[in-house]
Amino acid sequence: MNKNLLTFMTIAFIAQPAMAAGTGGISDLVAPAVNFVIFFLIIFFAIKDTVVNHFNKLADDVKSLMNSAAEKSKDAESKLATYEQKIKSLETESVKIKDEYEHDFAKFSKASKEETETNIARLQRDTENKLTSERQALIEELNKELLESVVAKTKTTFNANAEVKKQATNKLIAEVR
Repeated sequence: MNKNLLTFMTIAFIAQPAMAAGTGGISDLVAPAVNFVIFFLIIFFAIKDTVVNHFNKLADDVKSLMNSAAEKSKDAESKLATYEQKIKSLETESVKIKDEYEHDFAKFSKASKEETETNIARLQRDTENKLTSERQALIEELNKELLESVVAKTKTTFNANAEVKKQATNKLIAEVR
């Protein structure tokens, strides 16, 4: 017999005298005890496989739950480590980005300054060239006006004086021969 069943029957027989203290003896309870044991054994063997399967199923569910929890725990630890690494590298990345920004700004500032200086130099050169060109145009215009003025005065002098006209004509003819 099963050890648990034997223990139960022993406790039942020991408790009998306390329950039967009123009238009768232990012999009055033997038949109901035997009936109870038989009933208990029939029920035990009838539902034993069902109960065992139920508890085995619960044990398997607990095992799968534990395995799933262990896997999720490993995944969580892995993600935690990854996030901690990202957080640590975030500070490094922010310093790196700041340095790149400062470098790019300095580079842009230098390029902008050089471009401005180049533009100023080009504008100065263009202005000087324009002034030189205008100066030369004014000088040519003044020379032209002076020449026209001289020619006009010479014509006036020639037309006013017949003697000067005659001398100039003779001189020109002499040079042509």
